[in-house]
Amino acid sequence: MDGTQGCVLTFHTYNTLLSIFADPLGDGVGYNGDYEFVVLPSGADTVRLKGKKHGAYISMIRLNSSQDWKQYFAAIDEFNDETFTDNDGMVMSYWDGEKEIPVTYNSGMFTYSADGEEMDRGFIVNPQGMHFYSGLPLAGNSNLAQDFVLSDDKKVLKTMDGKAFISGTYTASDFFMYRFTNYSRWLYMADGSDANTQARVNTLCQLALSKGAEISNIAYERNTIVSGTGRKSYAYGLHITYLVDGKQFGGSITLNQTVTSDAITFQYKSHDEALNPLFTRIDNMGGAVDQIMQIFGGTFTPESYTGSALNMTQLKLNKADGTSIHIKAEKIIL
Repeated sequence: MDGTQGCVLTFHTYNTLLSIFADPLGDGVGYNGDYEFVVLPSGADTVRLKGKKHGAYISMIRLNSSQDWKQYFAAIDEFNDETFTDNDGMVMSYWDGEKEIPVTYNSGMFTYSADGEEMDRGFIVNPQGMHFYSGLPLAGNSNLAQDFVLSDDKKVLKTMDGKAFISGTYTASDFFMYRFTNYSRWLYMADGSDANTQARVNTLCQLALSKGAEISNIAYERNTIVSGTGRKSYAYGLHITYLVDGKQFGGSITLNQTVTSDAITFQYKSHDEALNPLFTRIDNMGGAVDQIMQIFGGTFTPESYTGSALNMTQLKLNKADGTSIHIKAEKIIL
């Protein structure tokens, strides 16, 4: 504490949580953060601060006595998983009460265009929902929409009166293809897949391991193919990465796919020779392909893994026989 501007709280030694926002970058400004704060008149449960350099106001609110830190952050993590985690670059739709406005989410910020100018709106997440520092515009109103909660059906973020809301723009099937096309990989996750699928994948992995090959990961992936003339084309497939004698190998089963608004069908087309060493260890080549396609091929009905229509970066691919595959989008451009 010092007394340069009354009572001032200063963090004068570097720390990784706070200092990054106050460090100047090439423009000499950085993220407009502060490490010194003037303490303003406060109450019994709230301490109010003002950044000494940039003037941002901060309210530190005492945690409710009925909560503990683990519960508090668990509620925030759950909300983030249903809305924003891994969702950077996602275009959503904001309804201001009269019209829809496209908004793009990136790292705790929504961006939209107003009168030809790009507007950035930052927010924080709390156990109840989200709170904007300034807010999003409201039709016919000089006020701004600042506080949003997730609807009970997890389809929209809405203001308390329900007059303004943020919604997703993709079905689960469409979002699968959007990320497949733009980010290349949907990684198989054992945790969250049904017990039958886990058991069948484990059987394959154990059989391969007993023959000297270790399967590292399995993912639906887009591959770029460059012809002799330099022309690019894309193939969609199931990429398998594996180890033999400590060396990493990988190849793809190329898939034919049919996509509708609510279903995706994968059928075997061909596979890379790079997979032959693995396949011959699992079984004869045809048998290995058949075993893998029984799990990862066929017709699937995709749905959000968290049940939220806003964030579908994790999906469940459900089959009519009751089995399901949990997959997670990864930002890997090949």
